[in-house]
Amino acid sequence: MTMLQPAPPVTTAPAPKQKKAPLPLWPNGWFGINLGYPDWYNGGIEWEDHAHRRGDWQKALSSGAAVQPPVLAAVDAADNPTESASAQLIGQFNYPGGPYTFTGPSDAKLLGPGVVSGAGSAYVLNGTGGVSAFLPTGGGPVSLTPASPAGDLFTAQFLSMLDSVKPAIIRAGQWQRINECGQDTRQGWLPDWEGRAKLTDSRWAADQGTPFELIIALASQTKAWPWVYIPHLADETYVRGMAALFRDAKLPGLFVEFSNELWNAFLSPGAWAKTNGGKKPGIFAGQQAARAFDWWNAEWKDDRTHFVCMGALVDRGVFLSDMLSQLGGRPTVTGCSGYVPVSVTKYLGLADKGKSLTPAQLLADMQENMIDVLASVRAHVAIGDAIGAKTALYEAAPSAIPSGRPWANAALALDQLPEMQSFARDLLVGLRGAGADYMNWFDLCGDPSTQSGSFGLWYDYLTSTKKLAGVREALGLS
Repeated sequence: MTMLQPAPPVTTAPAPKQKKAPLPLWPNGWFGINLGYPDWYNGGIEWEDHAHRRGDWQKALSSGAAVQPPVLAAVDAADNPTESASAQLIGQFNYPGGPYTFTGPSDAKLLGPGVVSGAGSAYVLNGTGGVSAFLPTGGGPVSLTPASPAGDLFTAQFLSMLDSVKPAIIRAGQWQRINECGQDTRQGWLPDWEGRAKLTDSRWAADQGTPFELIIALASQTKAWPWVYIPHLADETYVRGMAALFRDAKLPGLFVEFSNELWNAFLSPGAWAKTNGGKKPGIFAGQQAARAFDWWNAEWKDDRTHFVCMGALVDRGVFLSDMLSQLGGRPTVTGCSGYVPVSVTKYLGLADKGKSLTPAQLLADMQENMIDVLASVRAHVAIGDAIGAKTALYEAAPSAIPSGRPWANAALALDQLPEMQSFARDLLVGLRGAGADYMNWFDLCGDPSTQSGSFGLWYDYLTSTKKLAGVREALGLS
């Protein structure tokens, strides 16, 4: 996801040509959902990974409370603390309440308002309060998982949330941690086929991302097509291994994209493309994608696999055209974003002036910006039409983020305005009318730790937004 301004208005955008019928997706045929970071959706994913995105282990007092002011605890090569330490595992938001299994050093324990009862490895959590792990003498790793019935990979609530929109596509970029690939940070990782994430790992959603087998299992259970990513730093062994794994899964269809947002230099893949491609990052990205797609085809060339090439909403197709010039007809799906932002620069000075915004003001701004977004989508549709490719939107959503801006409170209230139902409906109808064959809503659930009126059809595990009703209306589900 990238925070971008709408491109300047286009006075004459090319009308979409008549296309072939969409690929045989079902049940809705064209609507998909982005899968956010999976920590709290999945019965087998440890909360410890969520904690690492919130912060690291802190030095702790004998009571289990963190030393104040906070001080990072010393850790070993595996990031396990070597002294008394604590870390928040669950923030104060709605999550699955009930029995949990906790593993860690023999003297480790769970603390916090979310703990109803428990000791050792068995705890009961209330589903609303925060929970921290306390390691009196250090050690690790720790894990905390809902005590789901043996063999269940997904919680019933997660599957119910998905079923509320019956997606034909499940986009798994965040499950793969694709944007962190190559990052020169603690969260960064490098593709390694032998070291890839596996179902037998003690932790998921860290390092190499979520196991591909989990994506396949969800696709098989929901009958949706996965949208997966080849990491930009993957070698031939990795790409061919990935292709063979999905080939053997015998899924009805698959979207495969080479990395994510390669035009966006604020993300690791885009920075790589800019560094190596100079003034023409799209040319370089296209050359690298062509090589990766050829490696994939060497292992599995099949009509069920649809290679994807995405452009930038803000440039009216320049990056996409540059990439396609190097791809020789390999992609069968092209496209861009369908994300409708608030005009960030318009409001940057408000905090200094002591002014605030209302939800209605944000809504009016997004309604105005939708016009420009639809024009950009039509321009990308024309590029796809010229090579006989379908058009997909890797993300589509109204959003009033970034959080922390002077309008954060208004943005949070915005999602519960009754008018947001019609806005979400009109956005999907408009994007389809602009010629998009497929689109992925970004995303199923907004990050509960940074609720700011952002993206998700659900705020958290229990609370939906008005946008959900609008999407269901557009899909004919209500």
